[in-house]
Amino acid sequence: MFGKASKRRLSAATLFDLFAVAATLGLVAALQYGASARALQPSICSNVIDSVAASPNSINPGQSSTITVTLDSVAPSGGCSVNMSYSSTTPLVNPPSSLNIAGGSSSGSYQVTAQSNNNPGGDVTITATDNSNSQQTTLKVAASP
Repeated sequence: MFGKASKRRLSAATLFDLFAVAATLGLVAALQYGASARALQPSICSNVIDSVAASPNSINPGQSSTITVTLDSVAPSGGCSVNMSYSSTTPLVNPPSSLNIAGGSSSGSYQVTAQSNNNPGGDVTITATDNSNSQQTTLKVAASP
């Protein structure tokens, strides 16, 4: 089967399905332009960051809050990355340093969790930065009992 060239032709529907799968996996760009897998990762957004929000904006130790970054327009087809930073003495469990926003979407979200033990409480300033534009929000964390 694989040793000889096949004379069978694929139907248009089959070709369409194969192309859709390849496009979904990001292989079309890599094959067409010779791009490496690294080049297919989201780039820094050229969009303007419209807002950053925490919901809920006040949590207790051990609880989570959803952080949402909203752009002024949809991200490019390959998606884009926004740098995230935190300035606080209140410990969060593994907060991400960046957020990838999917192509065609104008927002992206992730969760942060407040450390449950020995948490002094306080305000966490969460900043989203892209190029020279940044927006921030404040997450209030109660102290551990």
